[in-house]
Amino acid sequence: MFKGDEITILYNPGLFPEVKGYKHDENAKVPNLTGLEYINGGLPQNGDIMKHLNALEAAIKESVPNSRTKGLIILDMEHFGATWAQNFNDMNIYKILSRKKVQDVNPTWTTAKVEAQAILEYERAATNFIIKSLQYARALRPFAKWGYYQYPQCFNSVGYDSCSNATQLENNQMILLWKRSDALYPSAYLPNEGTAEDRAKRTAGKVRECFRVYKNA
Repeated sequence: MFKGDEITILYNPGLFPEVKGYKHDENAKVPNLTGLEYINGGLPQNGDIMKHLNALEAAIKESVPNSRTKGLIILDMEHFGATWAQNFNDMNIYKILSRKKVQDVNPTWTTAKVEAQAILEYERAATNFIIKSLQYARALRPFAKWGYYQYPQCFNSVGYDSCSNATQLENNQMILLWKRSDALYPSAYLPNEGTAEDRAKRTAGKVRECFRVYKNA
């Protein structure tokens, strides 16, 4: 937790699901699933939302004892992506295990049908954790400005001042999150690479996406 005079950052409060220990290898024909550690169920689909909310309440009351605080409170949860597409690199494990979960129950299904069902189940569960956590937090500290760190995502590289069309479409689908957020807290770090102008463009693109989703919400 980080706590300043006006800003509080809660790192992974509650019992958010997480899978640890996976290293993604693009060249591997079969993913290496040995040595994985499943925290709080691992997949969002396997998490216990009620236990999570109870733990979240305890964390908020301990970290933010003033129930009438008007400060900025940021939920920093980076275990899994809010959408299926946001799980890339090492976070591919959530796609792999979600497919396996569906395939194990439906061994005769086609690959396409398994994929569609895995996406549906994953995004439903991930959204449930993310939205309900925010709603519950706002109910506990209703005068604070709540939001999630790094959302909306942009994924723009240095030198690019806008998000891709695909990312914007994903963000459009997350309108419930924007409607329920009191504030938006994108990841606006300045990277070391590139010129000062290129770095500024990257940050400007992230901020511009915030204004876009806020306007649409």
